[in-house]
Amino acid sequence: LQPYTRGLADFAVALQQLTRLVHGDRVLLARVDEIANLGRAKESQLARAIQRRRDSGFEASLAIVQTQVGRQTMNAFRSRVRALVVELGDARSAATAQELAQYNKIRLLGAAVIVLILLLVGVAIGFLSLSVRRLDELQKQREQEAMHDAEDLFRGTLIVRHLHAERARVG
Repeated sequence: LQPYTRGLADFAVALQQLTRLVHGDRVLLARVDEIANLGRAKESQLARAIQRRRDSGFEASLAIVQTQVGRQTMNAFRSRVRALVVELGDARSAATAQELAQYNKIRLLGAAVIVLILLLVGVAIGFLSLSVRRLDELQKQREQEAMHDAEDLFRGTLIVRHLHAERARVG
């Protein structure tokens, strides 16, 4: 009877885990309750068969098993468990697909941000290049003005020297 008693404990633990897994989903909790009720019905049938064996012998126990009620209960149990597994698998697939879609949106948004940053960097470089060009032109213009001023000053100095030389000669 060790497999039977171990199975009872394992069933209780599995049922608790399954209930925690679907906690918050009323539809799935109802399905788990249905599975639990079928499991408890099967446990009750097995317990009656074991007790009948102890009390009345093998033939009396066999009579319970031969009614096929236990088989029908077990088939219904297996069917409900399979359906729940499929439903949970579908829900997991849907959640995975949703997470993947969300991840792809985030990737696309990230790529758009990178493109925007590159575009802004390009615009900034263009403005800097334009500013540097304007500064170069302004510097060249000032250099030319300074050269003209220096030439004018030089001419003025020459004229003043020439005038001083003329005055010195005349007078």
